Amino acid sequence: MKISKNENFTRISVLKIESIKEAQEERVEVIKRKKAEDMTPFTIHLNLIKETDIVEKLYSLATQYRGYHPLRLILKSKEESICVESNIEVSSEIINKVKELGLHIREEAS
Repeated sequence: MKISKNENFTRISVLKIESIKEAQEERVEVIKRKKAEDMTPFTIHLNLIKETDIVEKLYSLATQYRGYHPLRLILKSKEESICVESNIEVSSEIINKVKELGLHIREEAS
């Protein structure tokens, strides 16, 4: 079973159907998550004119370093800047990796 929640509803998806006897023999790991509101977001600043290929690298890092900090992106172009709130939560281990890419990342209050 897979459970996903958002502010409007909770979705429960059945991934496997089995008998009660089979289910009793199976162990399921339960993962408790911290609330995103309790964690300080990490914000990465991207210049879209110069760093278009970096987005894929950032996505790869974000999936590799999962954690509890919400990830925000500030996308800068000639005309304006856009703040993107992602659904990805990352660990603090991503900070050094992002800096290695030459990007600015900071921890800030939401």
